[in-house]
Amino acid sequence: MVTLNKLPSAPPAAHTHSHDTDLTGVSANDHHNQSHDHSLSADNSDLAPESLNITGGPFKTSGVIGPFIFGSGYIGADYSPAGLADATVILVEPDASGTTIDGLAGGAQGRRIVFINTSAAGNLDFKPEGSSSSTAANRFAFGMAAAEFIRLYAGFSLELIYETSDSRWHPTELASTDNTTPGTTAAAGSAGGAGVSTFARRNHSHAHGTGYLTDAHHNQAHVLDGADHTVSGQTTGFVLRASSAVAFAFAANEGAFAMGMAGTVTASADTADFLIAVPYNFKITRLKITYKTKPTTDATIQLRSSSTGNTGTFADISSPAVFVTAGNRLQSFDITDTDVDESFALNFSVTGGGDGVNIMVELIGYTR
Repeated sequence: MVTLNKLPSAPPAAHTHSHDTDLTGVSANDHHNQSHDHSLSADNSDLAPESLNITGGPFKTSGVIGPFIFGSGYIGADYSPAGLADATVILVEPDASGTTIDGLAGGAQGRRIVFINTSAAGNLDFKPEGSSSSTAANRFAFGMAAAEFIRLYAGFSLELIYETSDSRWHPTELASTDNTTPGTTAAAGSAGGAGVSTFARRNHSHAHGTGYLTDAHHNQAHVLDGADHTVSGQTTGFVLRASSAVAFAFAANEGAFAMGMAGTVTASADTADFLIAVPYNFKITRLKITYKTKPTTDATIQLRSSSTGNTGTFADISSPAVFVTAGNRLQSFDITDTDVDESFALNFSVTGGGDGVNIMVELIGYTR
């Protein structure tokens, strides 16, 4: 049941009358307890109720037009489909490639229009006033930059209301809508395709299958593990480390081992007084050679390893042979990355530089 309540300009005087004869003495605005149709012009076409009480249902509006089938691309300025003058709902069926609209005719203060996308897969994009070619009074005010748009996915709806103070169509629920999404944005981490502008992101629902940038992020808590996140192009053994207060990156978690010889460093194989028992699989990337007393002749330092520990025979590790220049107490070397395995024993040999005293060989690298 719908009750329309309108007060007359002045209450009618009390009176009695019979309904089986013509009524006399009753003014045009006097009401009486009788059911009749207010939609007829002769009855009262200008009825403007102060309130509308709905105590039963269903409640529905008339004026559903369409569906209008759109091809791909732009449908033209100042969209005005047949029947718009009396419409409250417009059914649209965009092409699967998508259709764009940038203005709607027929605006009047407080007028509401609902667009419903009835297509199976096509999107309808509403462009904001900054990129519209429509007449100014027919444009959409979305509060976003010219390169952005509102995307209406298949099966969803968007309601617009017209406001004469700025002569624009406004969305009724863009701040928390369930059926529209920002189409393009400049920053990574936003929905849509390649964009060139920015705007304040708003809550929205979206399909997770297509249409999102590679780096698009969303506010969702989840476990960070191998099954949930993957990376590519990284180096085995690198770890995720904070590179600043607000950034992080994959990098080597470096460590170092050292071995050496006390006294005069004579030219000989397997010189170290104490060996290195490799505690875990390790990749050597750099060497640092230190003498307490610098040699007066050049020296070559060659790393050697044994896969069976100190009971086995040591052999040269082919790449890390480094050349210490006479007169230097400390030199550093970037060498070809060399893998050594857990339980290997490491040693070194010296050629030349026979008058240096107290040598330390430091191996720098990372877990692999």
